[in-house]
Amino acid sequence: MSATAEQRAWVTRVLGLTGNETKTPSRALSLVKLGKSRLGWRADRLHLIVEIGRLQSALADDFGQDEAQAAALATAVARLDKLIEAFSSELDDSLDAVLNAADPKERLLHIKAAKTAVEQFGALLRSDAIIAELDGNEVLPDMSVAAPLRNRLDEISAALG
Repeated sequence: MSATAEQRAWVTRVLGLTGNETKTPSRALSLVKLGKSRLGWRADRLHLIVEIGRLQSALADDFGQDEAQAAALATAVARLDKLIEAFSSELDDSLDAVLNAADPKERLLHIKAAKTAVEQFGALLRSDAIIAELDGNEVLPDMSVAAPLRNRLDEISAALG
């Protein structure tokens, strides 16, 4: 049976098959999905900052009056501050540049920078020992920051194509 043009278009669109070609179809940039994911990333990143601040306050409340813990508390707070700094607005800025680029060649450069930033934040989420322990920690069991950030990076990566 020979497929109609509509059937071939459906197979290509839904299943990614393009006839006898063996190469995998490239994913296309989705500006709508990228715009939504960009807003979500910003909200998730700011949530991380607020939650780390909440953790710092809880630690100060629990250990701040104990002179023997003063140095350890200061070190812990400084480590958490460095973690906040690591989640800069670099990806936000890269995604804005992708979304605002008028020239396709310029947009491609911004996409490359955004993909690099996604990879860097993903590596940080996978490798940082503190981040690995934040979600559902003993001090603030309701804290959930790492998993939403990982999911958002996956969305952004898919939207970038």
